[in-house]
Amino acid sequence: MQNRSTYEDAGWDFETAWIMTDGQYPTLRPYVSDADSVAAAKPVLQIGYTAGDSDTSVTGNLTLPTTGLRETTVSWTSSHPSVVTTAGTVTRPSYLQGDLTVKLTATIAKNFTSETKEFNVTVIALPQTDAEAVAAAKSALVVGYIIGDSASSVTANVTLPTTGASDTAISWSSSDTSVIAMNGAVARPSYDTGDQVVTLTATITKGTESDTKVFTLTVKALPESDIEAVASAKKALAIGYMTGDSKQSVTGDVTLPTAGVSGTTISWASSDTSVVATNGTVTRPTYGMEDQVVTLTATITKGTASNTRTFTVTVKVLPQTDAQAVAAAKNALVVGYITGDSANSVTADVTLPTTGASDTAISWSSSDTSVIATNGAVARPSYNMGDQLVTLTATITKGTESDTQEFKLTVKALPQTDAEAVAAAKNALVVGYITGDSASSVTANVTLPTTGASDTAINWSSSDTSVIAPNGAVARPSYDTGDQIITLIATITKGTESDTQEFTLTVKALPESDIEAVASAKKALAIGYITGDSASSVTANVTLTATGASDTAISWSSSDANVIATNGTVARPTYGTGDQIITLIATITKGTESDTQEFTLTVKALPETDAEAIVSDKNKLTVGYSEGDTANHVTGELTLPTTGASDTAISWSSSDAGIVAANGAVTRPSYAQGDQIVTLTATITKGAASDTKTFTVTVKALAQTDQEAVALVKGALEIGYASGDSASSVVSGLTLPTTGASDTVISWSSSQPSVIAADGAVTRPSYTQGDQTITLTATIAKGEATDIKTFTVTVKAAAAPNNNNVYTPLPVPNTEQINVDIESGNGTNLAKTPITRTTQPDGTQSDRVSVTDAIAKQMTEKAKETGVNVARIVIPDANDRVSEVRVDVPRSAVQQLREGNLQLEIATVNARIAIPAASLTGFADDLYFRIVPIKDDAEKRQVAERITEAELVTEAAQDRDVRMLGRPMSIETNVQNREVSIILPLKEGLPTDPTERQEMLNNLHIFVEHSDGTKELLQGTIVEAADGSEAIEFTVTRFSTFSVLYMERLVEEEPATSLTAYINGFADGTFRPDQGITRAEMAAILARTVAVGTGAEANFSDLQSTHWAYDEIQQVIQSGLMKGYPDGQFKPDQRMTRAELAAIAFALKDLSAAAGYSYTDTQHHWAEQMIEAVRTAGLMNGYPDGSFRPNNTVTRAEVVVFMNRLLDRGVAPAASVQTWSDVSPDHWAFEEIEAASATAN
Repeated sequence: MQNRSTYEDAGWDFETAWIMTDGQYPTLRPYVSDADSVAAAKPVLQIGYTAGDSDTSVTGNLTLPTTGLRETTVSWTSSHPSVVTTAGTVTRPSYLQGDLTVKLTATIAKNFTSETKEFNVTVIALPQTDAEAVAAAKSALVVGYIIGDSASSVTANVTLPTTGASDTAISWSSSDTSVIAMNGAVARPSYDTGDQVVTLTATITKGTESDTKVFTLTVKALPESDIEAVASAKKALAIGYMTGDSKQSVTGDVTLPTAGVSGTTISWASSDTSVVATNGTVTRPTYGMEDQVVTLTATITKGTASNTRTFTVTVKVLPQTDAQAVAAAKNALVVGYITGDSANSVTADVTLPTTGASDTAISWSSSDTSVIATNGAVARPSYNMGDQLVTLTATITKGTESDTQEFKLTVKALPQTDAEAVAAAKNALVVGYITGDSASSVTANVTLPTTGASDTAINWSSSDTSVIAPNGAVARPSYDTGDQIITLIATITKGTESDTQEFTLTVKALPESDIEAVASAKKALAIGYITGDSASSVTANVTLTATGASDTAISWSSSDANVIATNGTVARPTYGTGDQIITLIATITKGTESDTQEFTLTVKALPETDAEAIVSDKNKLTVGYSEGDTANHVTGELTLPTTGASDTAISWSSSDAGIVAANGAVTRPSYAQGDQIVTLTATITKGAASDTKTFTVTVKALAQTDQEAVALVKGALEIGYASGDSASSVVSGLTLPTTGASDTVISWSSSQPSVIAADGAVTRPSYTQGDQTITLTATIAKGEATDIKTFTVTVKAAAAPNNNNVYTPLPVPNTEQINVDIESGNGTNLAKTPITRTTQPDGTQSDRVSVTDAIAKQMTEKAKETGVNVARIVIPDANDRVSEVRVDVPRSAVQQLREGNLQLEIATVNARIAIPAASLTGFADDLYFRIVPIKDDAEKRQVAERITEAELVTEAAQDRDVRMLGRPMSIETNVQNREVSIILPLKEGLPTDPTERQEMLNNLHIFVEHSDGTKELLQGTIVEAADGSEAIEFTVTRFSTFSVLYMERLVEEEPATSLTAYINGFADGTFRPDQGITRAEMAAILARTVAVGTGAEANFSDLQSTHWAYDEIQQVIQSGLMKGYPDGQFKPDQRMTRAELAAIAFALKDLSAAAGYSYTDTQHHWAEQMIEAVRTAGLMNGYPDGSFRPNNTVTRAEVVVFMNRLLDRGVAPAASVQTWSDVSPDHWAFEEIEAASATAN
């Protein structure tokens, strides 16, 4: 028999074995568990390497065992399967990629028990290829210049390397070897040749590989010499002539330059200074002399160099005077006649010259142009006219001189013709009337002659023979027919000639009868309107006459005397009644005769009043919905009219502008928020009248995202315990759900599968092992979204035997309830809340806090009374024994916090969490936070290892010192995608030396491990904790594990520049140009650049002196660049809008308010006049669709462009290096961002 320790050493489970009464054990084979097998296989597991390889130098395939000691199986994963596969196949990285370290993880398993073992191997990169060598040499190749020279200005030889990096050979060719030889020798071109652009082509070669690189150089020309200057000036020299002159014909002074190009001087000599002086004055020879040819000689000089140039010019003689020319032409002038004609007997056209001697012009006038025209055409007078004496006057002109010559001509008359006889008879012809009649008043027969003078015959025709017959008989028309105008035509004839003469006669009508008088008055009757009115549009009284034509009497009746009375008085109907159509009937009477006339008039309604316009437009007003939407189902933008049909102005307000903006922009709530009912109020205004109309719309929530589904299930997930069990005392199997709401899938892992399996089966540890604290990790997944939730449970050990074989119960956890304060930001007590504290046998504690509706109501009311906006739950932990804190706030209590505009804070010794009131807007679920400080040294080491291995950290650190400070914090919550501030204390790891301590504080960062596997590096702000020690504050929207780490000189100091950065990037090397900017961040930028205000500090209910931007906010408030809100808040964490940005520009540039509005969405906006002013000043622009979008939030990139414009800060010079990883040179604001962050990296 062997003693107990021997079996224990061999792995015997003595709790379940048979125990002899004499204290001895039977000799049995030791029981080997799966865990023992895995544990034994793990240390002996090794990787097999190709001959000559090792873990630090792998060039060939690896041997990865798939089985291990004691029938274990081994499976492998690779951090870089493209380099090392899970089968051990190795694909070496290229030379450019460099050596690569691959983590191979072996999972050693037996049945349901497994462990992992990691191997790090370095796979050596392939050797550099010739092509890679050529590419590297090409990238590094440059042309060498002397000091002061560059590619755009070469004045001396250049250096052309013939060998490059990686043993490459370089040969050169030149597009012009006379300027730049292939060895780099430079021969500068002459001044006249000018600068020369030369292309140098380098051919880089190694082995069979080659490539070319082209350089374009400008070789500057040599300076100009005095001789070249004189030659250039000589070539450019010209004499200046007046308009119309040339060297062959000079009539005016010439211009002789005294200074030439390139600083030359010019002197002149003349072959005849009496004609052309050396200053260019010209004296022309007189008329009668000949033209004069003169030689002008110019001497061009610069320094000791000179040259001459001659010019030959011909100066023209003066011309004959105009007076001389006119006198000569007058003396020679005659009139030309046909044969047989003369001045005393003209029967045909005469010749009248229009030009005379010496280029004179001759114009003619005639005393009778009907007989002799000015062109000499002759029209002989008729027989009746007789001979005609005509005086012709010739005016001879040249220049300003003129004279006249008269000629008297007699034009002979023609013999009388039949036509003339007819004309004479026509002229003498008249109609005969009785006494008292005339052409305008014919009452009896007329006399129409049938023969005329000169033996002519006359025939008559009448336009109406029923009134006047061709023989002159007259029949007068009736009164109704009225006077008749008759045309009588007499045709006078002689021989073959004839002509007509018209006579117009008015034959008077017979006297009028009564019936005719009534008919006439009816026809003439009309209603009188004021100017602008008509029958179709009556706005004022009408004139209804009581007497008509021909002494008739008129009486009136109306279809509606209330609108138009019988005396013509008009009472216009109201706008609502509308236009009225009225029938007026006039009765016309004379003697016993009468008749009626009907008139239809439209009386226009009175103009619409402002109040009526508002009522009309209010009734018509509707909200426009996107296609498929209704008031109860809104998913897209709304159309909110801003004007009504009756010229009313319509402005809108929204009960929740975050969901539906006043311009109709819709932001659908998240799935968690649920559908939102929003009331839109339209204010209709015209003049001093106004009214409102409300519309209620339901904005549909967005479809639940996989991440929301996961978060919802995570918050609700709990473990099922057997009756009597709890997290602190487990003795039976657990229920671990594998599916959750919204089709989520839940998988489980256990920190000790041998105690609690992944399916919840529990194997209690032996008495000697003691109670075991197990971490169960649930991975909730849907689609691509995942999250984890951990549970810590204590599995009770089996009872220990005593001497009487009686089991003694193990210690059980102690649960107590304590009350803690909920205090304000200034320490005022708002309420108390109970904490359920569970103390484990090992002394560790876990706290659970539930804020009930009653407590929430009490603290919100107290906060309102005392004027505070922070409610802080303080968790006491003087001895640092609390290992977990869970805070639950039901949705009804969340609503009270939101309505009270309270910021909820949770303060523990390990972290302080602040949830701004804005982050609770729209949050419609129960809220929870679970805070777990990682205290265990082994777990802390694991976190530290993950940090140092994280690619994000290694790239940022660049081989500098990185170490973790304090303890990491695991924080879980269902408040996702909403900003929450976290403050972590800095109580461990800070140096005591002030300089070293400050250097470390300046380079602290937050490493975040998200539950979905992603990592993030944040840069927080150093703040003062409640006890006066240092702490670090940062803002997040997702929750996981947070670790504070120190990076020695994370960012290199930039050399001093003429610009100072006013905005920084983030520690991970990003700028995040599309991220919004808060009011506090904007205040900090303004404080760094332009704000210089001083004065009393402003008090805001939501701004404490401990806020990171407190001083900057005070500075911009005192400068007048920013203001608080009417409710006494500053809202530092609220995103900036475009309207607020416009207000800053308005204040900073001291602009004047501008009337009107240029954008479709700024009318009646609080910043309307400021927006218009900054638009006019060119500081901000709208969008192509005509909107300004004043309520849209602005991004970091937009703020940079805005500030650069305000500061007149030029963009960065063409940067050759990209500073921020997410702002490439093709980003629309690249140069602006580089300029703004000029000294920041």
